[in-house]
Amino acid sequence: VTIDGEQIQSSPFMIKLVCDHPDLTKTEASGTGLKELTAGGTGKVVLRMHDKFRNVAVAGPSVVFGITFVHHREDRAKDKEEIKRMQNKWKTEKSERFEGSWIDAAYHIVYQPSFAGEQELYLWCLDKGTKDGKDRTLIAGSPYKVFCMAGEANALGSKLDGFFIDEVVAEKGQS
Repeated sequence: VTIDGEQIQSSPFMIKLVCDHPDLTKTEASGTGLKELTAGGTGKVVLRMHDKFRNVAVAGPSVVFGITFVHHREDRAKDKEEIKRMQNKWKTEKSERFEGSWIDAAYHIVYQPSFAGEQELYLWCLDKGTKDGKDRTLIAGSPYKVFCMAGEANALGSKLDGFFIDEVVAEKGQS
């Protein structure tokens, strides 16, 4: 920076220009949580946003992120209405729990899948600053096909829905 052709004190210096209004459809996702992990393990995803010219952008506080899983067995429903409902689940259901934080110009998501098997991971964002603040936008590339391997059995994470007795064996002389 100069005044009358002379540099001001501390000049030149580095400045970083970032767009504060991202084009949410140009958000890029990467990370180990987009492919394969263990149920109960940790999935990590990094979201990088860009403006309409592909410059790095940072979302303001009005932008919130969410994740929704559609389990493969749910997606095999026979009824066409049920299939459509499952494919649109990300639009209306509450986000799965995750931890999110901004590090530099990227949003980091850490989540723990609870189901083993094939599933689709929908990453979405919502700009509450828009006119109605209700329209979610899918992150480019969503849904991601994620395979969760079964983790170790855990009594706290298990439940009993019901049981039946297949055979009763009694010792001789007992009734």
